[in-house]
Amino acid sequence: MPPGGSDVVVNGVGSWLLAWLVTRSASRQGLRLFLGAGFCGSLTTFSSWMLVTERLQQQGFIMGLLWLGLGLAVGLAMAWLGQLPGQLAG
Repeated sequence: MPPGGSDVVVNGVGSWLLAWLVTRSASRQGLRLFLGAGFCGSLTTFSSWMLVTERLQQQGFIMGLLWLGLGLAVGLAMAWLGQLPGQLAG
């Protein structure tokens, strides 16, 4: 796995979980805030992802840009996928 590859995986899981949680627990705002901001916020590693992006940009602008794009694409795709079971279960 490339340096920071685990960050993309963890951020993808966090994006999926947060989207599912927001979709599923719309009526339980306290629980949603606790799990969303607390658990998902600590699970995802935005600062680490940015650090890896910055280090890759030192190797070349394109590498950093590709890494940033990959992370965004994975996060958005996982958030979209996380909404699906939340909508079906809700």
